[in-house]
Amino acid sequence: MDRPLATARGRKPQHQKKQRQKLKSAASAANRLVTKPQSRKDRKTALAAAARLFELAERNGTKIEFVGAEESDGEDIGMEEAMAESGYRARDASPDAWAALWRSKPAVVAIDAEGTHLEPPLLVQVASDASKDVLIVQPSDSVGPDLARLLGDDAIKKCFFGAPKNERLGCTLRNVVDVQRAAGPGEGGRSRGLAEVCGELVRGAPYAKDKKLQRSFGFVRDRNWRPSPEQRSYAAADAWATLEVWRRLPRKRSRGGSGGGGARKRRKSGDGGAALDIEIRFE
Repeated sequence: MDRPLATARGRKPQHQKKQRQKLKSAASAANRLVTKPQSRKDRKTALAAAARLFELAERNGTKIEFVGAEESDGEDIGMEEAMAESGYRARDASPDAWAALWRSKPAVVAIDAEGTHLEPPLLVQVASDASKDVLIVQPSDSVGPDLARLLGDDAIKKCFFGAPKNERLGCTLRNVVDVQRAAGPGEGGRSRGLAEVCGELVRGAPYAKDKKLQRSFGFVRDRNWRPSPEQRSYAAADAWATLEVWRRLPRKRSRGGSGGGGARKRRKSGDGGAALDIEIRFE
């Protein structure tokens, strides 16, 4: 297969949004295995997955075409959208919400914070492996008793993207892991952000990041400030993405066989790898 594989063009928008995203995610994952394989088995698996994608598309009345890789037009997908499609949602950290979290008995939670120019930060977000709610905590002078209890609980693993001390939580932290460090750097030792790491693990391509929303927290100095719905969703998605990175790291490490979890090296041109570019588009 020496031509780039590539685009499924839909005749009519018959697929639901979630079905479309599954196809796109599967295509991205297959493409990543081919362009950055660790073994010949990875490449064979990806080619089989690509063939299966085209078979599924044909069953749904979708026309299949081959185009050059330069013609593809990757679609930006934000982490907020991906979080919503996975069933997670932002929820204010009310007493009832905390009670529900404790009842769910999580083994792993992901912690993220916004507005870390203040201590404690403006917002602290908590995503759990036992619930679809991402708690949005808005500290005042301290993080509060429930969050402090969670952060200090040695039985619950806390995942951070980056050094936990950078979040300026101002309380004791136990049983923590930095998933950014565990995921490893990019090619050439390049530092990778959350949207890139999570996107590549989940769908084979980075998620889009709203830089305007990202910067918006840095302008806030008033503790009585309340986040907009867009800011809440943005913040919750960071915690969700951190949890998703943690969930996928063990599988990534086992595939490498060395326990490293670092980024794969890109295959050089001329080493026998196909110039495969799979993309699903609907018109």
